[in-house]
Amino acid sequence: MTTNIRLKENELDGLKKASLVLNKALIDRGIQPITITKMVHAFREKGIEGTINNANMISSHYSQNSEMVYLSENAPSSR
Repeated sequence: MTTNIRLKENELDGLKKASLVLNKALIDRGIQPITITKMVHAFREKGIEGTINNANMISSHYSQNSEMVYLSENAPSSR
């Protein structure tokens, strides 16, 4: 299933600039450059992981019994 997202012109320009910097570094290392679409997927995955990690940190700080409250399936088993 393909879904489109709308970006503001300045957001697209930022992605293009980031793509140029990233792909130059990849080419300098002898690695094949990636498309902007693949770069956005990688950012999205890392962003979601970071959001879950931050939520876990905040929930553990505020939990009454000081036990971690995990919001992802990949949480470490404590029992």
